Amino acid sequence: MLKTESLSMLLCLLLAGFMAFTACDEDGGMEPVDDDTYTQVDRIGIPALNTVFNHPPAFSKTAYNIAGPADDVATYTDQFVTVLTAVANANPNATAAVLLPDELPVNLGSATSNFALLDGRKLSDDATDVALTVVVGVAALQSDNVDANDVAFLNSFPYLAPPN
Repeated sequence: MLKTESLSMLLCLLLAGFMAFTACDEDGGMEPVDDDTYTQVDRIGIPALNTVFNHPPAFSKTAYNIAGPADDVATYTDQFVTVLTAVANANPNATAAVLLPDELPVNLGSATSNFALLDGRKLSDDATDVALTVVVGVAALQSDNVDANDVAFLNSFPYLAPPN
């Protein structure tokens, strides 16, 4: 019987081989993938940004989801500052500058992440509470009061509990 590590390595190799095979042209060479091959339908660097800040008709949630982060600062700063001002954020311009572009950096040199500092994210991080703290900053509104999952995370891959 294969050990878990050996099985994981075998699955990774099979997946890599499959991906390499499907990217080859008829002569076995690599063929570039057209940009039209895939359509982006969602993006979520920092959880809840689209939900909190983009309100139709002025800003389309769909347009935000299909766009990349390259133009976020130019396109969304004014909208973010408007929303942050409306919720009495202490420094809307600085907060918008931290949130845009909508990317979640990860420090691979660190043993742990700190989502509150926007440096990666663990499954156990409470994204909604962090978002409320950053956006509103008011103690009474810093939690959605959902403090734990109904089913614990698994200790091994795939880490997420089976759906219920």
